[in-house]
Amino acid sequence: MKKLLHLIVACVASLTSIAQTTVVIQPHFTNGKENNLTTIDTTSPSCLGSALWHYADSNEYVIKEFDAIAWTASGCPDFVRHILRFDALKDPMVIPYGAVISSARLILYGMPSSPLGNYGNSYYPGSSYPNPNATWLYELADTFNTYTLTWNNQPSVLHVDSVSIPESNSRWNENDTMDVTALVADMVANANTGFLFRLQDETYYQARMYAACYHPDSTLHPALIVTYVCVPSITGEPISDTVLAGDTAVFSVTTIASSPSYQWQEDPGTGFVDLANVWPYSGVNTNMLTIQDASMYLNLTHYRCLIGSAPACADTSSAATLVIRGGLGVKTVDASSVHIFPNPAHDELTVQLPAQFNKGSICLTDELGQVIFSKKITGTTESFDLSKLSPGLYFLKIYSGSDVVYKKVIRE
Repeated sequence: MKKLLHLIVACVASLTSIAQTTVVIQPHFTNGKENNLTTIDTTSPSCLGSALWHYADSNEYVIKEFDAIAWTASGCPDFVRHILRFDALKDPMVIPYGAVISSARLILYGMPSSPLGNYGNSYYPGSSYPNPNATWLYELADTFNTYTLTWNNQPSVLHVDSVSIPESNSRWNENDTMDVTALVADMVANANTGFLFRLQDETYYQARMYAACYHPDSTLHPALIVTYVCVPSITGEPISDTVLAGDTAVFSVTTIASSPSYQWQEDPGTGFVDLANVWPYSGVNTNMLTIQDASMYLNLTHYRCLIGSAPACADTSSAATLVIRGGLGVKTVDASSVHIFPNPAHDELTVQLPAQFNKGSICLTDELGQVIFSKKITGTTESFDLSKLSPGLYFLKIYSGSDVVYKKVIRE
């Protein structure tokens, strides 16, 4: 999985024409999960009867510091590691389904002092503790329960893509930024397990300290800056279809999106609108749109499909055209020979007709095929009162003998 993710990230980095979105996730403790895991060396005689004995296998989840420590207290060795998870990585309102991570940076902010005592970062110019305090940032291999997690049941880590953080240069107020792109990409695509922060060498005396999500200064909370792109997911576009009047037309689309949703649309002449599963349409929310008993009024209609799930990385297919040929005994006349105006119409619609339709008939139907009105043609110009019709899409059928024309009408 990680090799695949690396390939995807590399490909996305080269697609500079695809829009990128950057989000900053800097959680308060209510929408992030973190723990300080502490233990002591229970084999050390200095720890017997020590006040630190309750830290032998403990969990602190209301904490102000993001720590990695190897120290002693009254000669009793004690150790601290930190675990952090950004819950928003799985919030589709923050990072939509189908997003591919192109970069991620974790910023840890230093503090001016520590409530734990006279600690700070133990390695800096002039420090009395000369041991370099380089740290590791790992991706956890398993999820964790912040309330039951302890040192002895802490999750294992994935050593692939671990991030090495060099030793500190100052005792206080040191901010560090690290590239966690590969780790975050894996958490977004798979399980959001979280991070483990620990010293590379847990030999005392060493300490590394940052502000945690419970720190009273919210501007110092750990910040995750994630940039993602929504890449095209459609692998098979709908193909234009030609059928006889009364036959069935089918359009389909394929995608690599995971658990996709579908919404087919048509362009009735004024822009694309969503379709509903109402005759003659079915399958409007699947990858296959079916148009039954295709009528001539649908001739040259364009169809496309929206793929995604809200909120999600949406993808839109190309438009396909439905071409309908006249059925047996029907001669389809060039629709441009008939003029209707205004369209969209409000109260009145005027139709100008060629002479061949004189003494023919004209009828208006709704989207369900129900006839609204029908009348005989008495001249080359006919007018219709639409004031009592609801706004929407309607269809005119104009015919005389074997000649027939279909027109779409929009009622505003």
